[in-house]
Amino acid sequence: MAAVARQRKETGNVDRVARGRADKVSSHWWQGLILVPEAAERGGDGANLEGLPLRKSTPKKVESETFQTLLDKRISLSRSRGIALALPELRDRLKLSVFEKNLALLCLAPEFSRRYERLYSYLQNETCAQPLVDLALRLFCRSEEEWRQGRALLSGASPLLREGLIEVGEASSLLVSPLRLSRTAADLLLGQTLLDPPPTLSWSQLVVATSTQDQLREICLRVRGALKLGEPGPTLALFVGPSGTGKTLAAGVLATDLQLPLVVCHTLSDLQRPALGSVVRLWKGDSKLVDLTEPLGANWAASLGPGLVIFSVHSLASLSLAWRQSMNYTISFAQPTLLQRQQLWQQGGAVICDPEFVQFLAQLPLSGGMIRRFGHEAALLAAGEGQPLSKAHLLRVLAREVQKPGYPARIRKLVKARQQQESSP
Repeated sequence: MAAVARQRKETGNVDRVARGRADKVSSHWWQGLILVPEAAERGGDGANLEGLPLRKSTPKKVESETFQTLLDKRISLSRSRGIALALPELRDRLKLSVFEKNLALLCLAPEFSRRYERLYSYLQNETCAQPLVDLALRLFCRSEEEWRQGRALLSGASPLLREGLIEVGEASSLLVSPLRLSRTAADLLLGQTLLDPPPTLSWSQLVVATSTQDQLREICLRVRGALKLGEPGPTLALFVGPSGTGKTLAAGVLATDLQLPLVVCHTLSDLQRPALGSVVRLWKGDSKLVDLTEPLGANWAASLGPGLVIFSVHSLASLSLAWRQSMNYTISFAQPTLLQRQQLWQQGGAVICDPEFVQFLAQLPLSGGMIRRFGHEAALLAAGEGQPLSKAHLLRVLAREVQKPGYPARIRKLVKARQQQESSP
């Protein structure tokens, strides 16, 4: 009896929200993806999926927010708590319409569970397990005008198609063409691709040589000009230098200045037409990213679309002359000088310490990445103790970290001597 009662309740909810047979048949799908307004649960006046009035079951009038309003509130709440949401982020960056956002979700469903393939086959009365253009238009268009707009978007006007995030298969007509999410887009929306949140970095945080910063600012000018003039391919930049010299930070600063998303790819094969105007960073690391001794293929760069692609390597020796010549910019990143290390320590919190102690820290031959990490670790210890950052916190972190392999014995001796000096009465 309980099962029968539950089934009746679910059927009643579907009847109140659905506007036709297609909605009822697809309720197994959309009930798992949307929240039915509470007014519909109570049988009062509310709003359906598109914000249109529900059928009245009682004369009592109840004001209810539309589903989209409720969804936007949930998204805002999640963002305020630091929760990354891939689909809303993609929607905002590409300025997608509600139809395009729903289209991405429709194509994503089979990547999440194969039951959606069976559902699509049933709804379409087809053996095709992918959603067809016809199904997308019937689900998301409620008027002839919306249908025409949706068809235009699926004919190539949508940035989802222009950027290769959604592929329209070939068929006898557009309506029976299958829609498929690209592997890159699927990994992004399922949280498997490193799509960084928009970085909030400033040029003042980038402590590099003046000539290096001038080159980086020129890159920004070129990328803006290329986007404005419709340049087909991206700007190619090569960052060369050992770890911790600011290559990653520089990529983040460029993304902030250009107000473009920062995408990180591990392999060249992952670089398949990134989002419009992305800043993409690839690096070789310790393993082979791609055969960098071979020249780039014909029209390789132009096929990626506009934006900025950054290759990051430790040494030019791993690159052939053809690869170097194909880059628009080659920028070298060196280990920080004494003055630069002093500036980096001050950024990391040592500014609250006396100038003599900052000078001592700057004498330690550490990279910029190490200095930032050690400063962050010291700040965490201070916060855990509920105390302001002090010399003791910084020395404790230094003493712990320099014991790890790879640090010269000279640094260990300097840190140990300073600890003894600070602890003596």
